[in-house]
Amino acid sequence: MIRPIITINEEEAKKVNEKLNLLNQRYDECNLYGHLKPAEKENTCYHCYRRLEYETPKADAIVKTDNEFPLMMRPMNAPIVMEIAQEERRDQELIDRRRGLQKIAEEFNLS
Repeated sequence: MIRPIITINEEEAKKVNEKLNLLNQRYDECNLYGHLKPAEKENTCYHCYRRLEYETPKADAIVKTDNEFPLMMRPMNAPIVMEIAQEERRDQELIDRRRGLQKIAEEFNLS
């Protein structure tokens, strides 16, 4: 299936760039000073809209299962587990970025 190319006009492109710049600025501020508006109960920073802690349930489940074996019989799958954990984190980071762009659009009326 061939997907059509999505085109946006110049005004829409400016709005997208403005949202990206605002979100990137907030990411930089939270990276530099620590999360500025953390809400630990929700595991979210309300300044940059990222999670405070990322979870890796699939990778954690594999490690837990592996730990049930005696030390000499555990599978040598650390690279695979690390890859799964990185993929889980990347997925969550993409979700956070999309949510952040939506929140910035709402906050600054850039929809």
